[in-house]
Amino acid sequence: MHPRQIEAHPGRGGCLFFLILAVILLACVRAGAGWVIDYQWWKEMGQVETWLSMLAYGVVPVAGATVVSFILFWIAHARAMKHARTAMRDHPTYARLATLALLGIALILALSTMDTWTVVRYFGGRNLGGDAAGWHDPVFSMPLAFYLFRVPFYSVLLRLVLGIAVIAGLLYWLTARGWQLKDTIGDLGGVQQIDLRHFRLSGALESKFLRALGAIFLLALAVQFFLSRYDMLLNDHGFMVGIDYVNENVTLPLQWFLIATCVLSAVALLFGKFRIALAVVLGFLLRAIIPPIVATAYVRPNEISIEKPYIQRHIEATRSAFALDRQIREVNFDAKPQEPIDVAANKPLLDNVRLWDWQAFHETVSQLQPLRPYV
Repeated sequence: MHPRQIEAHPGRGGCLFFLILAVILLACVRAGAGWVIDYQWWKEMGQVETWLSMLAYGVVPVAGATVVSFILFWIAHARAMKHARTAMRDHPTYARLATLALLGIALILALSTMDTWTVVRYFGGRNLGGDAAGWHDPVFSMPLAFYLFRVPFYSVLLRLVLGIAVIAGLLYWLTARGWQLKDTIGDLGGVQQIDLRHFRLSGALESKFLRALGAIFLLALAVQFFLSRYDMLLNDHGFMVGIDYVNENVTLPLQWFLIATCVLSAVALLFGKFRIALAVVLGFLLRAIIPPIVATAYVRPNEISIEKPYIQRHIEATRSAFALDRQIREVNFDAKPQEPIDVAANKPLLDNVRLWDWQAFHETVSQLQPLRPYV
């Protein structure tokens, strides 16, 4: 609804506000009725404290994320209206509707980004000992609890920060441009061709608030790329799982370079140095192009010898995970069949036995062929 129409018909805007409020109250009453039924059941079972704890675990993280998101969205909306030379206090009906809309957007963002079980695991597993704190990975030397509890929690927070930055930027642009066009949008009905300059927000690049949002987004990306280094421990290369030669010697240094370009671009954007801020594009390109080239041109022709220490590390980790490196007793097993195999009777079965696995055969030939012809 156009702002001028809202102000011209305050009664209609007020009815719309109360209608939205009634829908929200109806949803709250329905949820509350479900909570009352659950409470009575848990009370009958004598586990009210357990039910309250479960309710807090499910509600508190989402509620906290909703409040933080709503405050930042409201600030972005207010700053956008100030950029358009107006204020929410000058449009009371629009202010009420916009507040409800911002609250709904914040709630949707919180529900889509927050994983309540991840938050519970993080606070419940901070002081774990034993193997969770004693075992460290061979690449980053981080304990097992770090990967089970901290990394997922940090990833959830980063998703929330990235979502807030993107949505706040869009709200700022849409609100500011909408109020700048409020005097001319009614004349667009007779225009046959839309000029894209109508959608350009004048002074956007000069807005410190918008540049700050962009800097926060880039810094959050830098943290995301920092945490994604740990995901390389789960890379599946077919012959092994974990970090291989390319990951350790090429991808990780380029990952640090990408992190540095994100930080540099964030600082440059904050101070209005837009050409320097494009350095992050160079980081993305190098990170995407160089590792596949190195893997194809250098590692692939001599993969067995280059990847040997990483395969050995993969085998040791597998043996450790299944406790095969301790308390194992080797026993010789001599297979002595009681009678010889009747080849004629089992000919259909023996003819169907595959002597070559084509996938393993292809990998083997690709390793041997660059060294000598396969015979």
